[in-house]
Amino acid sequence: MSSVAGSRISPTTHSDPYGWLIAALAVVTAILVLPWSSGSLWIVAACVAAAAAAGFAARAGAFKGDATIAGIVCLLSLLLLVFVAYPIGRMLLAAFVDER
Repeated sequence: MSSVAGSRISPTTHSDPYGWLIAALAVVTAILVLPWSSGSLWIVAACVAAAAAAGFAARAGAFKGDATIAGIVCLLSLLLLVFVAYPIGRMLLAAFVDER
């Protein structure tokens, strides 16, 4: 009989080596589809930042090390910031700033 109480069992991680592909596809789409302007540069920079955040989150062990889920969460967070937080912030700023 072996003692199970003294042994250490490492948690299982579900690592996906191709999770970065989601963010990379978003960057390539932003580069190829959008016309070149300062707005498209911001979109490409945001997609690169989301890809980096997804990579760091997966390496840190978030989402059980699954890079695909980390990439999806980071891109959805980016979209939430762009389409919800930014317009609400602009409205709140316009409420307190006089146009003169």
